[in-house]
Amino acid sequence: RSKIHKLITQMAVTYLITKSLGAAIALASALLSGCSDQATLEDKVDLAGRDRHLELGRIYLDEKRYDDAVRVFGRAIDRDSLHAPSHFYRGFARLQLKQFTEAQGDFARSIRVDSTYLPAYHNLAVAYLEQGKYRQSATSLEAAIRADSTSASAHRFLGFLYQQQHELDRAEASLRRAVSLDGRDAETWEALGKLHRQQGRHADAVQALERALDLSPQRTQAYKELWNVYLEAQEYDRAEQVLRDAVAVDSTFTEAYRDLGDLLQVVGREAEAVAATSRFEWLLKLEEDVSLFETGLKQRPDNVDARYALAVSYEDLGRTAEAMEAYAAVLKRDSRHVMALDRLSRLNLRQDNLETAGRLARDLIALRTGEAVEYQAHFTLGYVLASRGKLEEARQAFEVGLKENPSNSMALFNLGNIHLQSGDFEAAAEAFGEVVRLDSTIALAYMGLGQAEERNGHGAAARAAYELFLETEGADEVQLELVRARLAEIGP
Repeated sequence: RSKIHKLITQMAVTYLITKSLGAAIALASALLSGCSDQATLEDKVDLAGRDRHLELGRIYLDEKRYDDAVRVFGRAIDRDSLHAPSHFYRGFARLQLKQFTEAQGDFARSIRVDSTYLPAYHNLAVAYLEQGKYRQSATSLEAAIRADSTSASAHRFLGFLYQQQHELDRAEASLRRAVSLDGRDAETWEALGKLHRQQGRHADAVQALERALDLSPQRTQAYKELWNVYLEAQEYDRAEQVLRDAVAVDSTFTEAYRDLGDLLQVVGREAEAVAATSRFEWLLKLEEDVSLFETGLKQRPDNVDARYALAVSYEDLGRTAEAMEAYAAVLKRDSRHVMALDRLSRLNLRQDNLETAGRLARDLIALRTGEAVEYQAHFTLGYVLASRGKLEEARQAFEVGLKENPSNSMALFNLGNIHLQSGDFEAAAEAFGEVVRLDSTIALAYMGLGQAEERNGHGAAARAAYELFLETEGADEVQLELVRARLAEIGP
């Protein structure tokens, strides 16, 4: 709704600038009244013409209100039937509704109006592909390439279609053309690697897949293709390394844990195989749970417990955006749901959505539950306040949380940093000292302890902390140089 209000506000200002006072007043009235009547709102947009219909329709697309988007884009077409994007966007909305015949008609009309409008060709190809019509899909892309032979994405998509039809030479020609047009497109390199694996050209497949991963190290399916190339060549050591790289990138990569377990079993490393297989089975159970919860919520959408369980499963599977959406849906139905407030605030913090994280943490604290999650909310709030430079408020938040959970090493570390920045070096040394006592692997705590003790005039204690920092792992070269300089300054 805020997006719609923003749109109406922009329109009202536009009318004022162009001295269309009556229209401006009508739109402002709609905004002030809250625009509770959607039909009235769209009538107001009607005053503005085609482009504002497109803006409203795209908002509906963002909100996945596809039926509303189809209707509004239809109004844009009524205002200007020779506008290719209007036909395209209505087709795109219909494609989401799986109205393939209608979508094909819209895309075809968009192309008739503007034969250079490439998105229409691409999505016409998608509409055909969704129905298994590979030949028609390829024909659409071939037409796109005739309209613009420099479209790397069209060549890549066409290569995929040729591969699906087992026309491997034509697929390779299309993918080679795509990488010649855009050599930094990881998706094309991955597709080329997959094709070479299908052709039995293992060396070429490895080269292409490694190029894909160099360009985009998060492409999990490229790892999958690469470890299968090595498995097929019985290069087990290399296959294992790729599998381990894959799970390091995505700790919820179900297939990688399955194949890693199988591989370790083959090479006789029984204990490691059991660990990998157990992880696979746990992830598989989570995926089954997600499917069950999603099915159940279609029948009972207001079941808050099921929706919360679905959100937790999404989060455990690393599907962060879906988890956040599901937690928000829980809070829409129950704004006092403690666990949803806790988990969503921390997810927002990890995504650097500081304003939202802080607001949710305050909402949780205001409930005064006395539960552990309330104190966790103080930690979240402390991180948010510290990031905004509000050190005194952040210190208070961390100290409240630490009363309940005094062994939270990362909260203590942040409290030490706050003391260090505030000039309270004795308190900083105490906090950092407790951190390294609780967790000796937090390297920067030794550095902070050294800085605090140095400011306290405790040269021997500072030297001891700095020397321990040099023995830890994870420090970068800049930090190491700084600590070596401080040791040289302190002297023996």
